[in-house]
Amino acid sequence: MRCRGNGVVDLSMILRAVPPTNVNTGKLMPLSMYMKPGEDYDLVINGKVFPVQWAETIPNYALLVRVVASMSASGEVLSSLRGNTALSYYLKQPVEVIGSNEVRVLRGRVDLISFRDDVGLLLEHCRAGNPNPMDQEMGPATNITDSPMPAAPIEVNLDFLPVNERHEFTRILKGEPRSMEASLRQPFLNFFAFHIAFWEECGPDSDAPMDYYFTTPLSQLRLVGIYKDDYAAFVVAASAFQPLSRLIYDREFSNDFSFSVVTDRFDQLMLKKKEMWFRIIENYGCSGRIQNTFRKAVNNDLPYFEYKDGSRRVLVEYERTSFELNLPQPLKLEMSRQIGAAEIASVNDAIFNNSYPSQVLRSIAIGNFAQVGRLEADLTEVASNPFAGNPNNAMSKFLSSAMAVDTAMRRQSNIITAYAIARMHILGKCGDDTLTYQQDRIYWTDYTNGLGQYVGSSAPTYQTDYAEIPLKFNDVVKSQNSITASDFLSREVGAVVSKLSCRSRLRRQLEDNMIAYFKGRDPAHIAPISGN
Repeated sequence: MRCRGNGVVDLSMILRAVPPTNVNTGKLMPLSMYMKPGEDYDLVINGKVFPVQWAETIPNYALLVRVVASMSASGEVLSSLRGNTALSYYLKQPVEVIGSNEVRVLRGRVDLISFRDDVGLLLEHCRAGNPNPMDQEMGPATNITDSPMPAAPIEVNLDFLPVNERHEFTRILKGEPRSMEASLRQPFLNFFAFHIAFWEECGPDSDAPMDYYFTTPLSQLRLVGIYKDDYAAFVVAASAFQPLSRLIYDREFSNDFSFSVVTDRFDQLMLKKKEMWFRIIENYGCSGRIQNTFRKAVNNDLPYFEYKDGSRRVLVEYERTSFELNLPQPLKLEMSRQIGAAEIASVNDAIFNNSYPSQVLRSIAIGNFAQVGRLEADLTEVASNPFAGNPNNAMSKFLSSAMAVDTAMRRQSNIITAYAIARMHILGKCGDDTLTYQQDRIYWTDYTNGLGQYVGSSAPTYQTDYAEIPLKFNDVVKSQNSITASDFLSREVGAVVSKLSCRSRLRRQLEDNMIAYFKGRDPAHIAPISGN
């Protein structure tokens, strides 16, 4: 691949056709193909046809041919190089097998895993109209004696680890490939376990520059500090892990356990990995060359991610396979940083307790809308599987799906409505325009005999309820279609409101974010709970 200087890239590609074996003699049969210099031949690259010309035929037991082509650096093929495990191509011109009616096809393939980033940089250079970097005049030679010597390889003694773990951690440190039998989830678990262990053991007292991440698909994790250089990789990996794990599970040939059981087992495995990292930190400390080498090694051991900030699509590529994911929520790295910073700075959590309604209000107040979804999912799982049975049975699946749809449509309208009513009852208008809702209810009692058969009803009792709410919550209350709440919900929401005031910054922050959350927008505020 070479930049011509005007946005055009010259390519040189090797194609190969393997001859069949003669069943009588056991020898390879000769191949024949004539390509005329200067003529165009059709090369199919990832399903698209491009003209190429013959350059040379290379002596070999197989037929090896080098072809050349030119194409725009901004064209479809070269624009799609990032994100393809390999660039595959074949020549439409058939190859004749001498002495047989068979034909062969010249094919080629370039794996981009190891040098994809270099290709990307070169293409950016070419698209800008620059000449090939290697064509530029070389600078003055450097005195070898003045050049820094490469760092000596690190020798790390891991004898304090169990033998099987010692082999795995040594492999990671040396950058060696995983075995074919190893789970595709393994590099994620090592990566998560390293960062969680470092944060728990060293992070709060570390001088290393860190960003913070809150709310992940990992059941053990809520808030963790990450090296700034590793932040994007951690957020993408944590966001992709559960959807990827599900796809891996569905592709596996057989599964003896349900997905939830498999997930629990991998969670337990990650905890064991974390204990191993604790041992390494205990032996080698929280800083230094060894720790930094391990940090880079677990990052390099991850598969390749292709993603775009603000998008839900993530491509995950291993050496031999790839997965295209569609995340539940778009990746928003800068917003994740802001939310993490707000979470770690939230020092006045006395306003909120650990009940579900209170934690929903807390997450909305900070602007951590993703955490609201996590709380919903946890509640749905418990409610749809109350006796901790098999969550994959038909009834649990039905209840889980039905509740997920219901909560998605309601957008916590029951909690927000209860807040709006409690706000008016406890704090008053606070300068807001208001409106009054009226709700009529009818009560009666049905009577049955000893066989459960209906025999009659009591006279109906009529009751009218009124509730004044701030006007800005009108859409929420209309969607809820009720101004009554359970005693539990009224009590929990009222406990939060009673700790606020009309002049409270936190009250305004919470209410603005409630409206944004209900309407499916980004948070109006991302800020810590620092006081009332």
